[in-house]
Amino acid sequence: MLAKSVEANVFHYSAAISACEKGGQWQLELGLLSSMLDMRVIPNEISYNSAISACEKGEQWQRALDLLSSMPDTRVIPNEISYSAAISACEKGGQWQLALGLLRSMPDLRMIPNEISYNAAITACSKSGQWHQALKLLNMMPEGATLNRATAWGSVLLSMAMSGNLELQASMMETLCLQWLESAGHIGRYPSSANYSFGGFQVLLESDGLFAVFKPAGITTEELVAWLSRALLSEGHPGDVTGSSRLDAETSGVLPLAFGLESWAVGRGLTVQFAARQVSKEYICLCAGPILGPKGTQREIDNPLQLMKTGGAGTSMWKAVWSSSGKAARMQYEVLEVFQQPLPALVNEGDAIMMLLVRPLTGRTHQIRSHLAGIGRPIVGDGNYGGLQAPWCRRVLLHCWRLSLMELNGRRFQPEAPFPTDLLETLRYLGYDPI
Repeated sequence: MLAKSVEANVFHYSAAISACEKGGQWQLELGLLSSMLDMRVIPNEISYNSAISACEKGEQWQRALDLLSSMPDTRVIPNEISYSAAISACEKGGQWQLALGLLRSMPDLRMIPNEISYNAAITACSKSGQWHQALKLLNMMPEGATLNRATAWGSVLLSMAMSGNLELQASMMETLCLQWLESAGHIGRYPSSANYSFGGFQVLLESDGLFAVFKPAGITTEELVAWLSRALLSEGHPGDVTGSSRLDAETSGVLPLAFGLESWAVGRGLTVQFAARQVSKEYICLCAGPILGPKGTQREIDNPLQLMKTGGAGTSMWKAVWSSSGKAARMQYEVLEVFQQPLPALVNEGDAIMMLLVRPLTGRTHQIRSHLAGIGRPIVGDGNYGGLQAPWCRRVLLHCWRLSLMELNGRRFQPEAPFPTDLLETLRYLGYDPI
């Protein structure tokens, strides 16, 4: 624009800053904000809010606070969005005292904290083990914030467990479920029973307002949920289906869902349990590399992971990489079988293909794939993480076998997904028949 003598104004700069914020380019965003002042273009609240949000996404909490404090210097008054973004930045940086201070200062500045403000401050306190403070904030949260309240409850319950208060956590979870069950009224049970086809997908198990479907490889969780919603509408039911977790597109297996909105009772129950890490999952996968040990060997991988965008324009993708500055990520695995017969696809002599039972203890994106690749045993078919490629393997051989969570009435909900055809065919090719 400048090269063509077109004068850039605050709207042009704000649009560019917002684009940088969406792309996670906080350095570029700060540069644009600085150049506005040099060009005598006065930033507005949109410019500042986008810049603070970019710092939050880049985990630059100090720069976010610097921007917030500098807003009055340019006669821009911070608003609820400014403070919410700054509180979120403090949460990402583990600065719970600062997050709490910002939240408490908002009423004095004639600002009413919103759901995002409360949720970020609650998460900041919970992450730092300050669940007492988080619980106080939760009780101050606006009553209408049903969805964010469920997420916040999950953070508090997780903090309780991490602090060793397991009995209190269990008691509070039970109380919450009973409260939601009493306030729910009718909980939909739209089709009829388990092991039937709904919207073209196999239903593995169903209970009051809750059901689990078999997600095949090759479809995203979002696509599956949208398809089921349309199927409900076509049958004359409300077309709302809620999922609080997801499986990668190439991963098959159990996917728990709830009838209704995420803010409804069963949806809240799902959200809280996933946020509090109260849902146990077991995966079956095939990996290749040096032998991890004989059948029955059990170990744990505990290494932080950070999501990073890799590749160039048009080919970029997100990958989870091992990083000391990443988020905590833990999983356990057990060696179920070792296949050592000569296979043309194996690169190194002495390598083997192993069938593992994997139990994630945290729910990070690509956690199993990245952890196994990090120890030199990537999942078979996982080219993005260096996995073995072979004609008899047409996708990432990762399958969510079963899970366990609690219904609102206290019963356990434990669906199990049979091995898909492609996994069975691969196992038979390796000389193993699980049936």
